[in-house]
Amino acid sequence: MSLNSIISYFRKSGLVIQLVLLVFCIYAPCVDAFQTQEGKGNNVLRVTRINIEVINVIDSTEFLFKYRFARLANYLHIKTKESIIMRELLFFPDSVLTVRRLKESANNLRRLGIFQWVTISVDTLENSYGIAQVKVKDLFSSEINTSVRIEGGNLKLGVGFNESNLAGRGYKVRVSAVKQDTRDFIKLVFTNPRFLGSRFINDLRYVRFSDAESYSIGFNKIYYSQETKWDAGINLFDFSGNDLIYESSSGFKKFNRSLKQYQTYFGYYFGENMRFRTGLQYFHKDNFWTDPVPANGKVEWRSRRLSVNFGGIKRNISTGRNIDRSEFEEDIHTGLLFKTGFGLDFPSLGSDYRRESFSTHLFFGRRFSSDEYAFLEAGHGRTQQKGKTIERVTNGRLTFFSTRLRNQTLAGSVSFSRINFRQPFTQLFLGENTGLRGYLNREFIGDRRILINLENRVFSNYRLMSARFGGVLFFDSGRIWNSGEGFDSGKWRTSMGIGLRLGIPKFSQGIIRIDVAYNFDQSKFSTFSFSNGSYFRVLFPMQIGIQNFDFTISN
Repeated sequence: MSLNSIISYFRKSGLVIQLVLLVFCIYAPCVDAFQTQEGKGNNVLRVTRINIEVINVIDSTEFLFKYRFARLANYLHIKTKESIIMRELLFFPDSVLTVRRLKESANNLRRLGIFQWVTISVDTLENSYGIAQVKVKDLFSSEINTSVRIEGGNLKLGVGFNESNLAGRGYKVRVSAVKQDTRDFIKLVFTNPRFLGSRFINDLRYVRFSDAESYSIGFNKIYYSQETKWDAGINLFDFSGNDLIYESSSGFKKFNRSLKQYQTYFGYYFGENMRFRTGLQYFHKDNFWTDPVPANGKVEWRSRRLSVNFGGIKRNISTGRNIDRSEFEEDIHTGLLFKTGFGLDFPSLGSDYRRESFSTHLFFGRRFSSDEYAFLEAGHGRTQQKGKTIERVTNGRLTFFSTRLRNQTLAGSVSFSRINFRQPFTQLFLGENTGLRGYLNREFIGDRRILINLENRVFSNYRLMSARFGGVLFFDSGRIWNSGEGFDSGKWRTSMGIGLRLGIPKFSQGIIRIDVAYNFDQSKFSTFSFSNGSYFRVLFPMQIGIQNFDFTISN
């Protein structure tokens, strides 16, 4: 995609002014409140100096340090620059430090995903002045991946290179080639968490499928601190080629699809927790599919959307270990988040349809004790045309985690999803890769789904070099059905089994899992699953987030 064509897209979509405003916001002397706001109350002090210490991947206190490969790993790894750590802090020398700023500064550092652990402490002097001690330990950020993933009876082979801390500056680079049952693809990703030193995140993605191509460009200043007073962003997405409609776990149809979308937004916070946001979106869809076929064989949608969002957030942050990943510090967000929005689509000249979109999102996290947490997340959105609902989606999830038992985490999740779209390629699945182990990936298809997952995650003290072994006992059950059939029409599908967990705290992948499930429908141990990561996580993005595009690309 040439630079001239990208500029042409922006001109056609009427976003030149928005882009200029965004660049102005990046370079304008906009100062976040935490840089000038004086602390309130008695629980504050003024920082006189900040000491930063960056510890290498394997330090001299670890038994691995005596091995040559450990010293080689330290030699190959570039330690994180102190300036990168400094820019994530919400306090500066000769500034006021509050408890909130201290906690959210540590959260900013952890969310970069390049540290094994983060600690920030303060040595106080006369109860009014203090020296901040910031200490972090790096992950080994360079990884050559030769992955073999088996899920739901499907084999996925991949080779690639990941760098999550390029030159010690926090840049993320990913180059990968994947071969799988549906189609092959090559993916290139570059992410700069602080574009040109600003608070903007720059994300560039390019994917070349065997029969399609897509790219996306984004510049977004996301909500990350309760003391940030504004945010803004702009996104561009383009897809062309074949997409897939699944008929069974292994059968699918291809349809030709073209989709271009642009999005820009600006948000401002008032008070401590509230925010008002507005944005402009532009869509250009040109869809073809084989069954059913529209009267003219083609669907085009060119419109501009003006959307308004209003929301609030009250957040607390704590950290836990051995919840999802062995020995990793994981952020636990509790509190209340709500967001509601309205969008109005203005069609192109000559068209008589106008669409209104409504959405709402709620997140509630509760910490019952230092060992037990529960999270509720629910969202609903719908689109109307001429007073009739033509698109609707509802999602809800309740999760629970307890680390009360030594070296164990009891985890549970109940989720519900419902969709109602005109597009035939919008589908829900129930199978291995959606949380029902022991079944094929897309064994069951519908537009209503409920899923229950229970796990007892055990983190043993047995180690092999730096890897820590663990295991899991799990129970999965779910049902899926279509609209108009009723809840009772969907048969419950159930499995249970055991798994092996391998925690590798020196690498960003974190954990490798191997699961074997007993399929109650077939009365036998069926699929073998080899992959990484947990099926459901404790970490939630506590943000009144960017209005994501409503596109689905099968890969």
